[in-house]
Amino acid sequence: MFRRCLMVVAGIGLVCASSGGAARPLATAVHGPILVVASAAPADASGRSASAPSSGCISEPHADMTNSQKVLLGSEIHCPKAGPGVSWSGTMFATMATTLVPVDEMASDPSVGDAAFSKDFDPCSLPGGSDLPGAKLTWKLKIDTGSRETFTYHYTLPDDKAPPLLRVSSMPRTGTKVHDGQTITVHITASEPTNKGPQEGIRDIQLTGPAGLVDSQDYGTHPVACDKSRLTKTFTTTYTVPKSPPAIITLNAHAADFVNNEAAPKSAEFPTGNVWTGKVHDVTHITYRGPSYECPDTEVDDDTFTVTVGANGTVNGTGMQVVTITSCGPGVHRVYDYRVSGQFTGDQFHFTDLGGIGSSVPTVLVVPLSSSKTTAAAQFHGGPVTQSGGGGFSSTYTFSGTVNLTQTSN
Repeated sequence: MFRRCLMVVAGIGLVCASSGGAARPLATAVHGPILVVASAAPADASGRSASAPSSGCISEPHADMTNSQKVLLGSEIHCPKAGPGVSWSGTMFATMATTLVPVDEMASDPSVGDAAFSKDFDPCSLPGGSDLPGAKLTWKLKIDTGSRETFTYHYTLPDDKAPPLLRVSSMPRTGTKVHDGQTITVHITASEPTNKGPQEGIRDIQLTGPAGLVDSQDYGTHPVACDKSRLTKTFTTTYTVPKSPPAIITLNAHAADFVNNEAAPKSAEFPTGNVWTGKVHDVTHITYRGPSYECPDTEVDDDTFTVTVGANGTVNGTGMQVVTITSCGPGVHRVYDYRVSGQFTGDQFHFTDLGGIGSSVPTVLVVPLSSSKTTAAAQFHGGPVTQSGGGGFSSTYTFSGTVNLTQTSN
């Protein structure tokens, strides 16, 4: 039995049309969302399709949608039997319903007898158009090389796997000192990314604070196709500073799309008490004893931190530690972020968490105020301390350092 095969080399499969009738796929798509159907007229008595392409054209299609509002369709058409010097033309049609509309024209290169084309367009411009993930698009290539042939493809818009993006602004601006009863106005904009394929749209935006949910806005239970406004939403709300507020009020913005991809939260912080900035400098010397020689280490930690003293004396803030370790070879540098906590008694700080990973700062560090009441300073030291390990191995370390703070707001 005569059988004509079309090899689709872009990971799509192999489609054949037999002399007994229409084409049938021998293998389904395995690497992409394009499904291929090739059609041909019934065969005549000679065993050839009456209007089948004696040119034996091959189509290599491609379809993609990396832009949230543009789909890209294209193909390379190779008609070896048409031969060099033979010009032929074709049209690409597409639809997301039943009525096909032309979207592009093509013409062969007479020198080789081939043609290549691609076209990007908004799928919402098609009959039954939809820009939602999972929507089905049908496109056809009709070419005329003297005989006519049609290639039909089906493309499914890919899933939305990208979370929304957040922008947050406030009045007053983040970092501004606030007081009880004051109103903070927060503007939150959530947007679907434009370079991650089709997007479902923003489902909800939330603002949370120290006591939980502050306010939220929902935008429906399901997205509406081709409603471009679903891709970006702006929510404005307010937060009122409560009585006896914490040292730092942290407000967090959240957003999710209709398939529950959640945006990375964005935060804004507002101190309610006096703000202090500080520095820590400490040096640790470590020597080793054991069966084999180990180079001594010197670790230098330089920290900067900012804390806020709340109405009840609680101290909270953040710090950054820069570590430099030198031994036998070149120095090693590392940077760590950490949280700072403690208590302020009116004339001194009691830090219970100050210093990053491996810091020599004591677990509880008392830093008294100076006579000006706007600065504070302390020194600390320790050692030698020996720690034993297995196999006769031990290490001994000594350390010393300083802490200095300066009040920057009251």
